[in-house]
Amino acid sequence: ARIGKGHCPQCDRPIEAQSREQIIAGVQHAFDGDRVLALAPMVRNQKGEFRDFFDDLVRRGYIRARVDGEIVRLADRISLDRQMRHHIEVVVDRLTVSASERSRLAEAVSQALTLGDGSILFISEENPKKELLVSSKYACANCRLSFDPPTPQLFSFNSPLGMCPKCDGLGETYTFDPNLLIPDQTKSFREGAI
Repeated sequence: ARIGKGHCPQCDRPIEAQSREQIIAGVQHAFDGDRVLALAPMVRNQKGEFRDFFDDLVRRGYIRARVDGEIVRLADRISLDRQMRHHIEVVVDRLTVSASERSRLAEAVSQALTLGDGSILFISEENPKKELLVSSKYACANCRLSFDPPTPQLFSFNSPLGMCPKCDGLGETYTFDPNLLIPDQTKSFREGAI
């Protein structure tokens, strides 16, 4: 996993490092005019309560973080189940992506890449489903795609990192056919639709 050479699944070019300038250009292309959150991914799929971690972030001057997909204030007491796996991204900056804000974007990218060990996540505030994960170490500059660093867990279907997201590593998906469940759509429940 660590010595392998990855290739982009779309264009088959080698996955390589990209510069800060390439990252800024990609973000400007993807979010031109949008108000975004710049996040530094610091905890990925790890178990724990992270109380000391949150306290340390507050001491370092950070105000917000996204914990398991939800933006929270670090000053609030955040209680996490220590048996569950969590994702924690620190909010580095909130800014509008534009040519006039390029220096602020460059500063946010530098800070987030340092905190996130080479990864940064951008989320549009207007459309929270619009996300862009950018890596300075593992990226395809041609397709503007970034990838997580390769780890041995990615090659294990028993690990949450390596298992297929559709079948959860089981190799089969279990669904139902709505036409078999409700053969006559014109009937109500009382009339025996099921």
